Amino acid sequence: MYSDCTWLLTTGTAESAASSASLTLAPDGPSVVATFQSEGQPTATFDLRATSHSSATLTASGQGFAGRWGYCGGGVVVLDSGDVAVGSPAPTQATLSLSSAELTVDQGVVFVQMNGAVVDVQGQPGCAPDGPPTGPTSALLVCEASSTGDGGTGAGDAGAPTSATSAFVTGSYDCSSTVFTVVTYDGVQDNVVSSGGAGTLTLNADGSSLNAAYSLGTLTSGTLDFTITSDSSANPVPGQTIEVACGGIDPTTMMSPNDPTVTQVSAGALTTDGTTLYLTFLGRVPSGTCSGQTSSIVLQCTPKDQ
Repeated sequence: MYSDCTWLLTTGTAESAASSASLTLAPDGPSVVATFQSEGQPTATFDLRATSHSSATLTASGQGFAGRWGYCGGGVVVLDSGDVAVGSPAPTQATLSLSSAELTVDQGVVFVQMNGAVVDVQGQPGCAPDGPPTGPTSALLVCEASSTGDGGTGAGDAGAPTSATSAFVTGSYDCSSTVFTVVTYDGVQDNVVSSGGAGTLTLNADGSSLNAAYSLGTLTSGTLDFTITSDSSANPVPGQTIEVACGGIDPTTMMSPNDPTVTQVSAGALTTDGTTLYLTFLGRVPSGTCSGQTSSIVLQCTPKDQ
C-alpha cells in the first residue's frame, strides 16, 4: 500500500489527494491489481501486467478510472437578479478510459503515468456537465509512502529485459513540462506550479542503460542516467543531481529568486508508450539558496521528426 499521493495533470495543476488516499498493488496470478482509494471518491481498480520486479504495464486498454476528471458549470451565468456573472468550472465525476498506463517503483515511490480519453462526464445538482476534453488526457500519480518498503510491484521479479527489447526510441525530443516546487522562507511555505515550458531532450542508449540530457530554459536542466527495468520503463541511477529553478516567493523581498539550484534526485521514472516519452523525478535542495526546497517534475516529450 502506498500513500501521500499527488496528481500532476496536463493542465499544469498539482493536487494532493486526500490524507486517506492510497494505492494498493496486489498480485493476481500473472497480473497486478491496482486499487486507488481517496476520500469521497469512487474506488478505481485496473489491471496491470508485471514487466519486472519494479514495473508493470496496462493489460488492456479501455479500463475505466473513475474520478474528478471532468468539469461542470462555468461560463456565463444569469443570476436570479437578472445580472450576468462568469462562473468558474467545478471539478466533477467522470471516467478516464485508459489507453495506456505505465507503473514504476523507485526508492519506495510509485509512479503511475496514465493516458486516455475522458468519458461519461457527470453533473451535480444545479451544475450541468461540460463536454469532455477533445484530446487525450495525461495524468501522473505519485505516491511517496510505502507500507512495505520493499520497493517492488508485489508481483515478484519477472526478469531483467535486455536493451534489445526496449521500446525506447533514442534521438532528439521536443518537450513540454510541469514543475511543482515547495519551499519555505523564514518559516513561510510557498509553492509554485510552472507548466507548459518548452524544452528539448536527447536520449542515448548504452546497453541496458539510457542517458537523458534535457534543458527547459530557466526551469530545470541536467543529465540523468537510467537503468532499463523493462521494455517500456527505466529507473534513475541513485545519487544524481540536476538543476531546478528556486521557486516560491521570498517574503523578505516579495520576489521569486529563480536561481538555478543544485537538486538531489530522490526518485524518478522514465517510461514510454512507444512514441511519447515521459520523464518524472522528485528532488530536494540539500543546501544553499532555497535549501530544503522539494520539487516534482514531469516532462512529456515527442520525437522532433514528428
